Amino acid sequence: SVVAVWGGSSELDVYQPFFSGKVMHFDNYARFGTLPHAIGVHCQRGRKPSSPNQDDFFVLQRQEWLCFGVLDGHGSHGHHMSHLVQETLPKCMLGRCMDSAQGQQQRDWPVAISEAFHEVAKKLQEKYAKEACASGTTASVVLLRRDPVDPTVNGSGGATRLRCAFVGDSCIVYGR
Repeated sequence: SVVAVWGGSSELDVYQPFFSGKVMHFDNYARFGTLPHAIGVHCQRGRKPSSPNQDDFFVLQRQEWLCFGVLDGHGSHGHHMSHLVQETLPKCMLGRCMDSAQGQQQRDWPVAISEAFHEVAKKLQEKYAKEACASGTTASVVLLRRDPVDPTVNGSGGATRLRCAFVGDSCIVYGR
């Protein structure tokens, strides 16, 4: 099963104190300690008096893979844009990139992630046609997974691969 953490948004967020943390939701929280990757997430409201926290995030993890994303909304409806992307991008992305039953790669990453971004952009236009003219969100996503075991090669499994993609002026910085 998938372990998940994601941000929660509300119109009342505009009344939260400056620099207050974002509401977080958890699924299968008890399983976090059994998974191979430790994660940390923090998201807080900035100092714009009339604007809620427009940032959002998601973390999805199984034994075989870890997927996470950070979204930075902008414009007067940026919080709606980032929240819709947070709700739809993981499913679009993983549906194109992974065999959910096995956690194995199905398709070429650049093609799959590009298609996922385009599908989510289309959903934004459909749901927020008027608002999307002056608002939007960046999206930075990472998929970390171990390649499936190759039966022709001795060893404990394939290489761990990190794949990332971004749209907008946000990016991924990877350090070892």
